[in-house]
Amino acid sequence: MKHRQQRAFTLLEVLLAIAVASILMTAASYLVVSYSTIWAHRTDEDAFEEHADGVTDFLQKALDESCARYQPTWKGASDSAKSDKDSSKGDEDSEKETEARAAISALWKNEGVSMTKVDSDSSTATALVHFRFFTMPPALGAALPPGTPGVVAWLAFDERQGLFLIWRDDWSLQETTLADDKDLLRSSVLSPVATKLEYIYYESDFKEWKTYDTPHEFSGTYRLPAFVRITFTQGDRSVTRLLRIPQRVGKMPLF
Repeated sequence: MKHRQQRAFTLLEVLLAIAVASILMTAASYLVVSYSTIWAHRTDEDAFEEHADGVTDFLQKALDESCARYQPTWKGASDSAKSDKDSSKGDEDSEKETEARAAISALWKNEGVSMTKVDSDSSTATALVHFRFFTMPPALGAALPPGTPGVVAWLAFDERQGLFLIWRDDWSLQETTLADDKDLLRSSVLSPVATKLEYIYYESDFKEWKTYDTPHEFSGTYRLPAFVRITFTQGDRSVTRLLRIPQRVGKMPLF
């Protein structure tokens, strides 16, 4: 019986494989070192761009979720109201308290995005873009229970503060039923480098887009813009970002 002779690699083939492997490893190492160097030497301009993108993405997500068809409600409100009602069947004061809590829980329903004033009693205040968060976002940095529902917010701008949110949570309103709504208002700065806030509308009569520095008022009613343009400035560099304002038709969102 003849054994089949097995042929091994020649010295030339081994050297060629080593050379190719060395070239590939050198190229891969150079690529890794290059990316590491670029990341280590990131400039302020890169951080500035990322800041503008981060603020815009945060607000866009909040606006889109505010127009979602369904919004979770806080079970604690209905549960506590039911418990009070069961424990005080014949007590008129307890029934009023239950009704008050039920009215507060109704504030947590989805209302979409609108143009409303922070102080509805003021005749001089300007309406702002108004929306709701499903739960308390960490960006607001408030010492409230995780997942606090019913956070009402207004998007505001000031030349000294930059871009910020005026907001109120219904948790505090639930805990302090006698407090004035205005006393529960808070503010959180989103971007101190935001230098301009513009409202963009589509004028169907003229079939053109128009930009205003303040919300456009028509016949005593503030119109909801199609877009909001934010200008960020750092040193001699400026970038702009657009926020798309979702419009609701009935109970269904239109994006």
